[in-house]
Amino acid sequence: GGERGERGEEYYCCAWSCAANGDPLLCFGGKLAIIKVVNYERREVCSALQGHGMEINEIKPHPTKFGIILSTSKDQSVRVWNVQTSTVVMILAGLDGHKAAVYTADFHQREGTLIASGSEDHTTKIWDLSGHQDLVDLSFKWYGDKGPPGSFPTAYIQTPTFSTVPHDNYVDCVCWHGDLLLTKCTQGHIILWRPEHGAGGAKDGALPLKTFKMDHLGICLLYTSPRPRDRS
Repeated sequence: GGERGERGEEYYCCAWSCAANGDPLLCFGGKLAIIKVVNYERREVCSALQGHGMEINEIKPHPTKFGIILSTSKDQSVRVWNVQTSTVVMILAGLDGHKAAVYTADFHQREGTLIASGSEDHTTKIWDLSGHQDLVDLSFKWYGDKGPPGSFPTAYIQTPTFSTVPHDNYVDCVCWHGDLLLTKCTQGHIILWRPEHGAGGAKDGALPLKTFKMDHLGICLLYTSPRPRDRS
């Protein structure tokens, strides 16, 4: 729906995160490409994260590092943020990235070091963040003594570790199910598949394990096991 306090805003997605003191944070964004972060305990906006160039389509929380979220955008990128310090930790886009709007992404639920993303370009990509965990840890310390949020040494990842075309249309929802992936396309097909990494010049592939055809299925979200609570 429309946002009365900001002309032209329409919110498309939201997710819960967590402040450093344990307060629940509601993060939401949409048409104006700004992620608002509201402290639900205090009932106040604590930050507005800017960086995406076009509308934001999805926001997801990190499964184990509370305060870390990802966002996807029509600007063809996925961004990883620390909402506790308002820093952009990583930007997943560029040379070998998506070539159209990114509708969806999801952290791997075991450690959150992998991100799967789906796009209007029909591809699903997997991004390996394991080499940048020092930046994730550094982002929690990036307060006034380190410098303003905009001076954070953001990592730019232009090459995913995996890329395939599981559907013949837009991929508007992706979700990890263990080490398998569930993806949905705009034609109403949901596929459970295993990533098959190419070797020796072979292309990456998706080995389908189960296909669900659902008539009249519009844009929706896929859920597997519940995410951990942000507060213990």
